[in-house]
Amino acid sequence: MSDSPDETTPKYVPPAGGADPFATRLTAELPHDRGILVARYDPSNRFLFAGARDTLLHRWDLSIEPAVEPPADPKKKPKTPPVPQAPESARLKVEGHESWIAG
Repeated sequence: MSDSPDETTPKYVPPAGGADPFATRLTAELPHDRGILVARYDPSNRFLFAGARDTLLHRWDLSIEPAVEPPADPKKKPKTPPVPQAPESARLKVEGHESWIAG
């Protein structure tokens, strides 16, 4: 429990074979064609809504979206696939102040 900058604050060390709860992990990747300005989950956590610079509000159904498999070799970076469009039924045209969506 050392290795902290001042030796007074304990550093978290996960148990052997355990996952680090503070580590960032990619569990899913949802496509979007422009920079996202705001993202919100619905109260049931089934849908993810994202408003972006393309002035569209995208909705993803998280119960059916496939998860992205992490690369087999963690040192090898995955290739970026072409960005697909969200289905037309999941789009809603929105406008905000200077095309920004307030969160």
